[in-house]
Amino acid sequence: MYTYIQSHRNFITYLLDLQLVNGPQRATLHPDFNPDRWRDQAIISELFMFGHNYEDIDDEDYIYNQCIFYTASWNPPNPITDQAVIDLATQVAINDCTHVKESITSCFRNELRARVVHRFPRRNQRRRPNPRGRQPHH
Repeated sequence: MYTYIQSHRNFITYLLDLQLVNGPQRATLHPDFNPDRWRDQAIISELFMFGHNYEDIDDEDYIYNQCIFYTASWNPPNPITDQAVIDLATQVAINDCTHVKESITSCFRNELRARVVHRFPRRNQRRRPNPRGRQPHH
C-alpha cells in the first residue's frame, strides 16, 4: 500500500499545485485516461473536477465504485466463462480497489488534509441552538 500512498500523494500534490498556479478552472485534467494505466489518477481527477466541498472529495463509496468500474479485470475484453477465473479476478479487483480507496482517503484525511481543506472547504454546518435557550436580540 506504500506505493499507492506515495503515488496518490504525488498526484494530489501535483493537482493542488497546478490549481494554485492556474486557478481551479484550468487545473482540472480531462479524464481521458487509459483505465489500465491511469485508473487511480482518473478517479482523483474526477474528484477534483466535480468536487465543490471537502465532503465531495473525501467520498469512500465514490472512490471504491469508480475503481471497480475502471478496473480492466472486472470487464475483460474477451468474455471469461471459467467461473474460477471470474471469481479470482473479482477478488483481485475487490482487494485492489479496497487498497486504492484506503490510500486515497488516507491522503485526503491525513497527509494532505490541510491543503485539501484549503482548496475544498467544508460545507457550512448548521448553527447549534443557543445552549441557554435564549433567542437572539433584534
